[in-house]
This record gives sequence, structure tokens and C-alpha cells, in this order.
Amino acid sequence: SNLDPAFGIRMAVSGDEIAVDVTQFEDGQFATLPIITAAAPIARGQDSCITTNVSWYNVLANTIYIELRVKGFNSLQSTYFAAITDGSTSDFLQINANSSGATFGFVASGGSNQAIINTGNLSPLTFTKVALATEINNMNAARDGVVQTDDTSALMPVGISQLDLGSRLGVFPMTGHIAAYANTNIRADNAFLQDLTS
Repeated sequence: SNLDPAFGIRMAVSGDEIAVDVTQFEDGQFATLPIITAAAPIARGQDSCITTNVSWYNVLANTIYIELRVKGFNSLQSTYFAAITDGSTSDFLQINANSSGATFGFVASGGSNQAIINTGNLSPLTFTKVALATEINNMNAARDGVVQTDDTSALMPVGISQLDLGSRLGVFPMTGHIAAYANTNIRADNAFLQDLTS
């Protein structure tokens, strides 16, 4: 089984020897490289980037862009690539994928979903570019040069205080690589979204 791997080492010359320290078999959602301590190793958490310095955030309009390659999707919940939140699940704008790989630009305000824009299914192990452009009653998303239909009845999130890359609120991590992230405090037009994600 994948939880009981077998591997061996073949010695080419009699008397050769090797030393193996800190072996590890990864079967979790993300790599948990051990942190070696004097007493006992402890597990390292998933890699994620979180900041509460969001002075750049514009409450009226934003465009977020991310280029990434994801290894796979969480079968039980969404996988989050980028999330700008109020520190809770009430107010946010984010780019995420569901368990089957459908990728969304998603906006909520006051605990109510405002815009859920499906950009289609993402293929694992393939670099992709996704952007979400937001302003009141004018939101859209694009992936790999394909722009979706504008959502013309959506409010902006309020109380924004945190940016997470590779997770949301430090949980629901993605497994893969983020090659680029950018944010601008305007609602980029649809032609720009197409160019940006092509």
C-alpha cells in the first residue's frame, strides 16, 4: 500500500556504507519536514504566507492575480490559493478550487456570498493564471485568457485585515507552487484580465 513503502539500497562494492538520518515518508496533504530538536523531532506546518499589513487594500475596487501550479485538490473541502479576508469567513475575496478542481473567484460581504465566478476546471501539475477583479456591482474573473460574465449585483467585503497565499486563514492549504501574486487597487477591465491571464 502507499502507507507501507518498500525500498532498498544496493551496495556496489563490498565494504561501502551509507548513513541515513531523518527518513520520512509523506502521505499528508502537504510536506511536513521535521524540525530536529534535542529531545524529539516536531512536525513543520504547511508552507503559507500570511500578512496583516493590508494598508494597500482598496475598499472600493481591487484586482488580484495569481500564477500557480497545484499538485491536486483536497477531496473534503476547497483548496485556497489566495484570500484577502477580515480574519474570518464573513468578508473576503479569494481564488480557490473545489474538490474536483473547478476554480472560482469568490467574494463575500457581511456573511453573504456576493459573487461566485466559475473559471472552469484546473488541471493539476499545469501552470495556470487566474485573476479576480472586484468593485461594487462589477466583478469578474478570468483564467488562462478566458474571461467570464460580469456579476453586476455584488457588494465589496468590509473590514479587510489579512492576506493569505496558499491557504485561507492559515488552513485549507494548497499543495503546489505559487509563481507570482499581484494586487492592484483598481477593478481591471475585462480586456486587461484576458491579457493578464493569457
